[in-house]
Amino acid sequence: MASPRLVWPVWLLVSCSAGSFPAAEHREAYRRIASDPHPDPDRDLERCAALPDDLAGDCGLVVAHRAGVVAGDPARWCDEVRGGVWREECHFQAAELRRRQHGVEQAIELCDRSGRFRDSCLFHLWQEPITRAHREAPGLEQAAAAVEADWRRWQAHVDESVFWTRFYTQHFEPQRRPDVADCTGPRQRDCRAGLLDVVRRRAIDWVRRGGRCAGLPDDPEAAAAWWGERGVRFATDPEVVAALAMACVEAERGARAP
Repeated sequence: MASPRLVWPVWLLVSCSAGSFPAAEHREAYRRIASDPHPDPDRDLERCAALPDDLAGDCGLVVAHRAGVVAGDPARWCDEVRGGVWREECHFQAAELRRRQHGVEQAIELCDRSGRFRDSCLFHLWQEPITRAHREAPGLEQAAAAVEADWRRWQAHVDESVFWTRFYTQHFEPQRRPDVADCTGPRQRDCRAGLLDVVRRRAIDWVRRGGRCAGLPDDPEAAAAWWGERGVRFATDPEVVAALAMACVEAERGARAP
């Protein structure tokens, strides 16, 4: 992303859940620090520390991120940010900036310091070579070969099936009618899992828009045609049909829940 990954202010979420809200003078002090046209990170972090707890953490996160971008050293001030969610988010943001600077190994180290955000942080890193391979390779086989080398870098950080299922999910996502015939070679299980992920999400979206499962045929050919009439298209396959029948019922039950 070109802009900072600044989430909805953490202080606002915490304060609302606790039933409180920062006083007007504290919100104004936060605003002045965040919008200062002449920032000084050391000075501004001290000013942030004088604010109430939740506001201080979010203020420090904004200051550290802004200063890190300017200095080209995205994690430089993260350890000065209040501990907990704010410091962890600072390392998450720093990892993304370092990735864009092509410092992948340093980005991995920063993800390891991002606490509760670690898995999401790493996902942002390892899905990039997958996206690039699909964009640049002429076909699925060539994309898989290109990603195989990247997988060796990531195998200590992500489960193999998670990595390769995501690879195949990205392959099937643009397709109007995913086909299990694409699933050849040694990673057929992950390939089928990627296809199922795509068509299940399409079926669930259809239910959430008001679709109902009544009348869904048991016969695979008839069921594929039934789904196709509802905009969820795929090449007929018994495993896909069974998975969609289950997903449809579960999504419909969820839609009825209060």
